[in-house]
Amino acid sequence: MLGSRRLHANMELSTCNISGIDPMLLSIPYLGNQVSKQGAGTAYGVGFTLSDDNQFFSIMPSFQLNNTFVMNVDQCKTERDFACVSLYGGVYTPPDGVQVTSIPGSWNGTHGRDIGTSDSALEKLYNDKLVLEGHSIFGFPFYTFENEYDGCE
Repeated sequence: MLGSRRLHANMELSTCNISGIDPMLLSIPYLGNQVSKQGAGTAYGVGFTLSDDNQFFSIMPSFQLNNTFVMNVDQCKTERDFACVSLYGGVYTPPDGVQVTSIPGSWNGTHGRDIGTSDSALEKLYNDKLVLEGHSIFGFPFYTFENEYDGCE
């Protein structure tokens, strides 16, 4: 069954309803999502949390990458540098016990053009818990680059 769903005043989403199951729509709020535990940083995009300690993120969907990329906390001065944290849509602080590797064979993600680049020595591959719209995914694959603070102000 073909149809469409009105999202906003001038936007419609075409759908192909297979077996009566509607597609999952990701909410992209205009006002932004919380991206810091202190609540001072916000960013536009799809909001979700990573890890058992609920680290907040907001990213825009992309068809250019095979995997989910998030910034490492070392890209900002501190976790309280809210302008930097908001610019990146959240920053990841690896908690104790979370699997990290630089070997793609022990990672749950897709091996493709965005993994194993010339900067692969800086890539850190994680399998952690993701919570999106109240649903948990354990062992969710994503990656960061382990760079030092780059001067984001």
